[in-house]
Amino acid sequence: QEQAECWICRDASSSEPLVQPCRCRGSMGGVHASCVEAWVRAHRRAQQGPPRCPVCRAVYGGDERRPGPNMLARQLAKALVRNVALTVKEAMRFALLGTLLVRYRAVASKPGEPEAAWWQVAPGAYDSMDIFATVVLAIFLVHKVLVLGASLPAPREPPDVRLLWRFHTEDLWAIARHMAEMLAAVVLLSIRWMRGELSLSYYVPVALAALVPVLQVVVWYPFSE
Repeated sequence: QEQAECWICRDASSSEPLVQPCRCRGSMGGVHASCVEAWVRAHRRAQQGPPRCPVCRAVYGGDERRPGPNMLARQLAKALVRNVALTVKEAMRFALLGTLLVRYRAVASKPGEPEAAWWQVAPGAYDSMDIFATVVLAIFLVHKVLVLGASLPAPREPPDVRLLWRFHTEDLWAIARHMAEMLAAVVLLSIRWMRGELSLSYYVPVALAALVPVLQVVVWYPFSE
């Protein structure tokens, strides 16, 4: 049996379902709705009168609906709410990052030992909140390193290591967000370190983590092309 296809575009590989807008049957009975709509628009530009099937001359059924003021207002309201929610979400992420960096700064500058290294921390020297914030910051930054390492340079194929597939993304906005947050963390800690408010042993791990996406771009980017 011959495969049904749209008699307008003759594209048998299309997944769009066929409709029957007129009295035609057989090989001329099925068309894509998008093809009919395009044909109707072309018909209206060329001549007046209701659009008819060029084969059976039947007037095409259906109606044309245009969005009114209420629909426009709803669409604008949805777009506004979506943009406000996105802005609030990004602001909360940066606020969380700032809070974690402040706590990390507190851990890195223990009173009486401003140059103490992280491996020299005495038991009971910090409260549990500072330690918890430092662990969360470490997870936060490691996640960004994994996402950027698996996704840069964009766009690229997923990495060969299967465990890194879940961190791969082709969303340029998501990649830019991770890069911005990583850059913000490095810049803020760099300022603290240059002012002498942060020991080198606390600064180096974060700085090295930020080098991972940079090295990823250097290794993968086709500079010779």
